[in-house]
Amino acid sequence: MSVREFGNFVDKLLSKMREYGISDPDKNLIINKTICGQVSNREPHLEAFAKKHDIVIFVSGRESSNGKMLYLVCRNVNPDTHFVSSPEELDRSWFKGKNSVGICGATSTPKWLIENIRDIISNI
Repeated sequence: MSVREFGNFVDKLLSKMREYGISDPDKNLIINKTICGQVSNREPHLEAFAKKHDIVIFVSGRESSNGKMLYLVCRNVNPDTHFVSSPEELDRSWFKGKNSVGICGATSTPKWLIENIRDIISNI
């Protein structure tokens, strides 16, 4: 989950604990924030990137938790964001009437895969 979502979750949890009579929830709850700093620092940049384009193609492995979270960051800003793991998943119809395409990926997405997808989109 994003850092913002995590913060909101913790705030709600602590609030509920207080509602149920736990006066000092910080003493009764251990919170371990394990969100990757490298990934969370990309959120504002991805939001700005996604706003600049008519469509965003997010490239990542299907099992990447960081990829899923970063994809949602883009999708929340630009609903015309599509998650792909391979060039075969691209749909030509996505690009009709679009002037600007942004292509990005997870921190673990190989550069060659993003470049391959870029080359295919350039020919559409």
